[in-house]
Amino acid sequence: MSGDLNRILSQIDMVDPRVATILRAMSGMERLRLAHDLWELTRDRLAAFLRSYHPEWDKAELQRRVADWLLHGSLAAFTAPHPALSPKGRGLRNAEGRGIRGPAERG
Repeated sequence: MSGDLNRILSQIDMVDPRVATILRAMSGMERLRLAHDLWELTRDRLAAFLRSYHPEWDKAELQRRVADWLLHGSLAAFTAPHPALSPKGRGLRNAEGRGIRGPAERG
């Protein structure tokens, strides 16, 4: 069992050879466009997911939470509730690492 699991885990980051062939045939600009489109799709789907949990968030708050998730997200988001799903969230940080209060916290 352990050997099978290791084999499966070693293949997780591998690209299917057919996909690799298609990507190699693309120009650099085409690959950048594909990456950008995938980034936008991810951002939009994440926004829809978070909006379903927090319909009370306005557009600016939703954008802040999506950015926070994308900047600070990790595998921990899949093993425990992500801070963006809590009412206070992780909070925004400035360049010095100090917390920036959101509109609800400014009172």
